Amino acid sequence: METFPEKTRTDWPFKNMKVGEVVKIKNPELVNRGQTYVHIFGKQSNQKFKTRKVGGELFVQRLV
Repeated sequence: METFPEKTRTDWPFKNMKVGEVVKIKNPELVNRGQTYVHIFGKQSNQKFKTRKVGGELFVQRLV
């Protein structure tokens, strides 16, 4: 009997960010997922974020 591989849960820092704060996601495997997640999280929580990919890293700034 086969089992499903377990996925590890990612604890994103976006929910604890204050306006003007910037976080950097260094893991290249999480850059695209992080950009998608922060977009969804911002819509659900009525917050605004700006994202930028630079050299394989993701920078996220909270705007509102």
